[in-house]
Parts: sequence; C-alpha cells; structure tokens
Amino acid sequence: MTGTALRRPARPDLGAYCDAHPDVTFWASLPAGRAGPMFHATVRLRGHEHEVSQVSEGMLAAALADLDRQAAVLDAIEAQFPGWRVWRSRARRWWATRAGGGRRVNDGGDRVPMTVDADTEDGLRAQLAGYAEAAS
Repeated sequence: MTGTALRRPARPDLGAYCDAHPDVTFWASLPAGRAGPMFHATVRLRGHEHEVSQVSEGMLAAALADLDRQAAVLDAIEAQFPGWRVWRSRARRWWATRAGGGRRVNDGGDRVPMTVDADTEDGLRAQLAGYAEAAS
C-alpha cells in the first residue's frame, strides 16, 4: 500500500506514543472514493512487529493503546509464571511456550507440554498454574 509517511502525527496522544515508542512508523493513505485519509502504524513490542492498518486517526490511537495494555498483561503473566514465554496469536488466542526446552515431568510422571494455548487470559493462567503446582 502506498501512502505518505508521517514523522509525527498531529494528534497529541499519537505524538506521545511516538515519544514512548521511537521505533513506531506511521503513514496515511487516501483510498479511492474516500473523503478522508486512512491511518496505518507499525510498532515493535516485546520483540514482535504489530501493524494497525486502514483505520481513522482516533481508532489508530485506541488500537495502539490496546497493544500497550496487551503487552503489559503478557509481561505480568510471564512474571507470574517464570520459564514461560507468552504471546497472543493473530487469531487472538493466548499462547505460552516453555523457555529452555528439554523434557520436563511433573511429580505424577506426566510431561509438561512445551506449548499451551487458551481462548482467554484466565484460561491460560489456569493452565500455567496447574503446571506450576504439579512441578512443585
């Protein structure tokens, strides 16, 4: 998609986002038949590139704020369950992969899976808690 790169968007909240995330890239496009521009952004959070595309300027601000909130939740889950790397998929599922690899077995002799997933944050936390309890 072609568009015009924006050094710093005019909205104060998006300008503040630029200050907090120096690697964010913004651009605007004017699709045919549309009265106003559509806005796009690419930002790197927690080692992954995220793209928000074809939204109004206000929706862009909300989407970027949501990405920050999501990153904080993922960091909190990883802090609660050391040894797991947590992320959200494009399908909006919650995933966790054990860091370090190798076979891990709980007290009952069952293997702890390398990767688990859930529909919700609470579902993932519950699974990870079960593995933490079994390993202790």
